[in-house]
Parts: sequence; structure tokens; C-alpha cells
Amino acid sequence: MSEVAEDKTIRDVTLSMDIKHRESESEISLMKNVFDKLEDLNARKDTWKATEEEARYMTRFLRDRRRKGINLDKNTQLKLNSLNTELSEKTDKFFINLGENTDVLALNSASLKGVSPDFLKSLTKDAQGNYIIDPSGPHYSEIITFCDVEETRKLLYAAWSNRGQKGHNSRLLTDLGKLRKEVASTMGFASYVDFATDILMAKNAATVRKFLQDLADKLRPKLMKDSQEYLKVKLQKCKETQDVCSEQLQMWDYSYVINCINKINYNVDNNLIREYFPLEVVQKKMFNFFSSLLGLKFQKIQQKSWSEDVTSYQVNDKKNWGTSGVLLHGLVPKRGER
Repeated sequence: MSEVAEDKTIRDVTLSMDIKHRESESEISLMKNVFDKLEDLNARKDTWKATEEEARYMTRFLRDRRRKGINLDKNTQLKLNSLNTELSEKTDKFFINLGENTDVLALNSASLKGVSPDFLKSLTKDAQGNYIIDPSGPHYSEIITFCDVEETRKLLYAAWSNRGQKGHNSRLLTDLGKLRKEVASTMGFASYVDFATDILMAKNAATVRKFLQDLADKLRPKLMKDSQEYLKVKLQKCKETQDVCSEQLQMWDYSYVINCINKINYNVDNNLIREYFPLEVVQKKMFNFFSSLLGLKFQKIQQKSWSEDVTSYQVNDKKNWGTSGVLLHGLVPKRGER
């Protein structure tokens, strides 16, 4: 509920409960006597005839406890636990600030030239008749992709990029970087990337850096070629629509230009494609696909949730018809959701 409740009071209360739960969970995870018993059991997994899944779970469970510092001395454990708690709290705050962003743009119809009439009909208006735009979620993707007016795309991109700044997200991001570095150092790693990739195939930051650098070197010629084509299409489109445009390719241009290229070169019109994929049909096909792939059955049920537009589905296993869980399906983003 800390992530989806429409009432901010409920979100705040449940978040504080989540934090307390994580603190208790952290204390339990550092109980050395329990860890030693499990490590001893893991060493004898052939004796207790562990399945492949059980053995894998046990190995990773113990690995994760080591990464939480269970083998460190008590003082270092306390330091690491404090760092992880602060890291978790500031991460929560960062995403809460994004979800609770209240900034909107008020734009007239001329500023939204190029977007579909159906989208405009879905928007609310202010007293002056301007459309109210929420610079996040569906509004952002629709306008940044289809709007012919570069100044509008620029305004929207700036508003989207600055979400959460009232809650000082830039400062939080800096703090998170410092905390991650300190966590890694406490665990004996040169950087947080080294710490995070230690359990992955890459194993260290150097391997990741080399992979990305090699990839960048190979893709750079293609990037230069595509950028020239994108700029050409942008300027051509500006000339056709008689809109004022900058003579460089900007970050807020890419989605728009790619959509234009799809229409010009491949005759692909995303607005027309939508007509062939009504929501009800797509949902039905999606459930049929996962039912076939996972051996599950999805049955719509009546159940109270945090919002009226959230639909509930009971998920059953086709083999034994036992209930595997309940799927809550909400398509309309709400302010405060994460």
C-alpha cells in the first residue's frame, strides 16, 4: 500500500511500517547462530537429499547473508547495517518524490499540434481552455512522440527531467552514490559496480567497462550516420509543418523523429496501429499467452482494492487447480504510485 494507495496518509503510514519491517528483517539476517546452522546443513546437502532447487536456494541464501556482512565483526556489521538502512530510506524518498510530483503544464491546442484528437479529448482543461498536461506517464510518451512543436517537446522534457526536485532529488542522488561507494568499501570492493557485479557473469567493473567501450566503438559509426538522418528528417518535418525548430538534434527530438521515420520510410503509423489493438482484445490475448506458457488459468473475480479501476484475477494452476495467487491489474497511473 505504500506504493499504490491513493490516500497519502495511508502511503506514509505503510511506508513507515515497511521501514520497520526491513530493520527487523536486517537484524534477523545477521543472526550468526542461525547462519552457522544453515551453513553446516548446506555442507551436508547430499545427506539430506536436497533437490536441485533447494540446493540452489540454500547456496544463494547463504551468499546473500555474507554480502550483508554476517562474517564481519560486530562494529563493522553495525556500520554496514546503518549504511544500508540510510540507502534504503533515501531510495524510497527519491521514488516517492517522483511519484508525488504535482507540477503540470497548461498548453493550448496550437502547442499540441500533431497529437491525436482522441488524446486531446482525454485531457482536462483549465478555466482558460488550456489542456492540463502531467509531465509523466502516458501524457509524456504521447506528446514527446507525436507533437510537431519542438518548443512543447522541450518544455515537457524539461518538466519530466525535473520531477522530484521539490524534494531535492538531485541531492538525494548524490547522497545515494556516496552511500553505495561506502557500502562497497566496507565490503572490501573498490567500487559499488564491483560489489554489484561480483555475483554476476561480468564479475567486476573492468569487464563491464570494456564490454560497453567495445560496444560503443562498434556502434559509433552507425550513431553518426543515424544522427545525420535524424537531423535531416527533423528539419524536413519542420519545414512541412512550418514550425520553429533548432538546427541541432536534441534529446527531446528522438522519439518524435523515429516516429516520423517509421511513417516516411516504412509507412508505419502508430496511431492507426492502435485501432487494431483495443484494450479488451490485447488483455484477453495476453492472458491466453501466459496461460499457455506458464500453465496457469486467470479468472476475473470481485475483490476490493486500492482503486475502482483495478481489476482482480484469481490465478490457478492448471494441473491441480490450486490457487497460486491473485493478480491485481491497474492500467491508470495514480499520483503517488511507484
